[in-house]
Amino acid sequence: MEYLDTENSLFKELKPVINGLGYDIVEFHTRLKEGNLNLSLRIYKPDGVTIDDCTLVHRTIYPRIEIMEEIRDITLEISSPGTSRKIKSLDEFSIFTGRAVSILTIDDTEWIHGTIQTAENETLTVKTKEDTVSIKYSDIKKAKLE
Repeated sequence: MEYLDTENSLFKELKPVINGLGYDIVEFHTRLKEGNLNLSLRIYKPDGVTIDDCTLVHRTIYPRIEIMEEIRDITLEISSPGTSRKIKSLDEFSIFTGRAVSILTIDDTEWIHGTIQTAENETLTVKTKEDTVSIKYSDIKKAKLE
């Protein structure tokens, strides 16, 4: 798992705008090919992301991208992370605090099912049916939302 590329200049510019609209950025990918910029975003809010949410974010950030990048051909794709998302970055654990998750650790063959309670610097706390467990990020092999 990786962290979001928070050093990307577009990410730095767009994150506070998107957060101000009430969304978190789950994924942020840019690709420059033959003078064309392709930008793909996955946004999240606890009560779900609709088409109207994606449209609002698109209309809000597209002009800003045009000014920053000075490129004529920009493709901007905005979507929700989905309901049973495979967690791809460590940043997502804090974004999805309070959500049900399944985690497979390096040393186990059984999935841990529970709710994300906290996401600290190195450790994730998950409330299962039986108890609360702390899992080091370095021990996580796979994780997905339920």
